[in-house]
Formats: sequence, structure tokens, C-alpha cells
Amino acid sequence: MVKRRNSGGARQPAQLEWWEKPMVTPKGTFQFTPVADGVYIEHNWNQNSGHIGIPKQNIGRFIKYLTALEAVINGATPSEAPGPARGIAKTRATPRGKEAAKVEQRRAPKKPKPEPTPKPTVEDLDADLTSYLSARSPAEAAAAAPADAS
Repeated sequence: MVKRRNSGGARQPAQLEWWEKPMVTPKGTFQFTPVADGVYIEHNWNQNSGHIGIPKQNIGRFIKYLTALEAVINGATPSEAPGPARGIAKTRATPRGKEAAKVEQRRAPKKPKPEPTPKPTVEDLDADLTSYLSARSPAEAAAAAPADAS
């Protein structure tokens, strides 16, 4: 006979991972809930209960702060001041192929930017206009005059 799956009976509850279960401490419990843009944390400490949301781009920085504070609370000085959040990158010791080209591009010295041309002053613009008008023949100037009047 073929063994069949139990279709109508009680289902086994799904096993939760360790991080899905509440963190129980002597002072209270912490419930961590992953959400679309980070982590939502609820804590129950009797009257000190509350909640906090941590954006996913700042989770690493939040951990750095907590690690530094743990060192301070335990009587040591934190080894490093918290800086901007950085993800943990897994990279090869030696880049290959396209990666090597990108690394070389980043390491190449940057070319100095050419200085932008200064904006002409009002006097420069007036001088250009005067020289343009004086270079035109009197016939061209007379033909352009009625067009300028309208």
C-alpha cells in the first residue's frame, strides 16, 4: 500500500527559527519582526514597554552603537567610534576579469578638471555688441533697423 499524506487531520505547527522567537530576558521580552523596510522591535518591560523601527540600511550602524554601548556599560572603552553603515561585502582576495578592470579604474589617478571659462561682464558684452555693429556695412544696418523696430 502507498503511504498517503494526512489530508484532514491536525497539522504540525511550523518550526520557528531561533530569531523568530521572542528574546526572553530577566527584565522582559523582545519580539523582532522583519518588515519590508527594516526591523520592528517590541519590548515588554512592565511600564517600560514600547517599540522601535530600524530601517534596513541602518541595521549595521545600529549594531555598532549597541556593541559600543555594551563595552561602555561593562566598563571598557569602545574600540571604534560608529561611522556610516557599511554592509559586509564578500570579495575575492584577487579580483579577476571585469572586476580587475573596475579596480584599476578606481585606482587610476584622476585627471584635473579644466577651469571653467569666466562669465563675461556687462562691459565685455557691450564691447562685443559695439564691435559687431561697427563691422556691419551701412546697407545691412539699414535693412536690420526696420526689423529691430518692430
